[in-house]
Amino acid sequence: PPPPPPPPPPPPFSSRRRHTRWNCSSRGLGDVYKRQRWIFVPDNRTIGFSPSSDWDFPEGTVLMKHFDLPLDETDPSISTRTETRFLVKGEDSDWYGLTYKWREDQSDAVLLTTADSTDYTIRTATGTREQTWNFPSRDQCLQCHGSSGGSALGPRTHQLNRELTYPSTGVTDNQLRTWNHLGLFSPALAENQIPRYLAGSAYEDVTRSLEDRARTWIDSNCSSCHRPETGNRAAFDARLTVPLGQQGLINGIVADDLGVPGAKLIKPGQPEASSVYLRAAAIGGPAMPPLAKELVDEQGLELLREWIKRIKLPLGSANAPPVVTNPGFENAGETPYLIHRADVQIRETVAASDSDADDLYMEVAGLPPGLSFDRETRTISGRVRARDAGVYRVLIAASDGPSSHYAEIDWHIIGGIGMCGLSPGSDERMGPFGLRLLFFLPALVLWRRARRRKRA
Repeated sequence: PPPPPPPPPPPPFSSRRRHTRWNCSSRGLGDVYKRQRWIFVPDNRTIGFSPSSDWDFPEGTVLMKHFDLPLDETDPSISTRTETRFLVKGEDSDWYGLTYKWREDQSDAVLLTTADSTDYTIRTATGTREQTWNFPSRDQCLQCHGSSGGSALGPRTHQLNRELTYPSTGVTDNQLRTWNHLGLFSPALAENQIPRYLAGSAYEDVTRSLEDRARTWIDSNCSSCHRPETGNRAAFDARLTVPLGQQGLINGIVADDLGVPGAKLIKPGQPEASSVYLRAAAIGGPAMPPLAKELVDEQGLELLREWIKRIKLPLGSANAPPVVTNPGFENAGETPYLIHRADVQIRETVAASDSDADDLYMEVAGLPPGLSFDRETRTISGRVRARDAGVYRVLIAASDGPSSHYAEIDWHIIGGIGMCGLSPGSDERMGPFGLRLLFFLPALVLWRRARRRKRA
């Protein structure tokens, strides 16, 4: 018999459909690339909300996801449109996927009827490399977005319980609150309850523990297949909504040891013997996720590795959190600060203590341009150009695995000042006296000039 006709394109995005941008707390594998998301919901329909389970989307819901591929690793502004995907809930309440491939001239995108792939040349700091982009077929879309895995994978309470800055307005707000204001939920949310809902952790959020971020990453990348009633042979539950001790991940039995004797799903203290880590680090063969994976998410992989190294047994045992030693000058109840001149070599050391003597994973976020953090030596070093002078809110964080602590400093970079007895080219850190002198001397110069003019 002839094959069934293909599903129709998504309905027109008219004013009868409420829509908004959205994003997940933690990135999935596709977020190694540039990805943007939208949702469109018919005006007369609402989403059945649940704080901890899958949401019930009405017929006519359209989820849209657009990908750009960076073409120059030395210049993030250079990219090309590659693909736009749609996930549509049809009139029969079944979801179907559509893939549009962008033409080389970027003028339009073409609806694909089968899987496809294209090779792109990526410029690197040392030359070029080839990047294969795989476009999924409609059947492949449903391998991840099947009904047993919840179909619409990203829009869930813990993934949207975070702030997003909306480009069209510049407004920053919690996504759940935004969707509630648009009338998308049934029942409508009591907004004072939103802070009590489970919230995932962005991989770059250094204020959250390694455990929070790694588990959210696993939820984003694995829970569509690895959850109850999917028929998957690896019987563990990757959902963040399930307590860690009930997921079956820690010392879980593996279906394939990948040639590693004694391997477990996650073997505390041993990433190299943890199947979840090894599959996340692989390309081809045993790689997970199994579809459309051409690059390893190195940042996500590092979080996973560093968390596994610090898992404590038994789970939930008493743990004293670390304490960051702030390198800044105290400021009478205000945010501590550091002051350095621009165009000189800077070097600062950060530290943290832990009463359990745990191995701490330290991170620094928000550094002025030109400065970098060496995790091995726990030093911040580099040189900031005068054009980047200003005040930067810097976060210094430490995690022992299950818990974390962070401190904030205001880092002042002073540019274009050739006074105060400071010699250019040296490692210069200015204390409170130096800051006062910095602003006092220019005033003194202006006062002396005014006196000379008056005498003349």
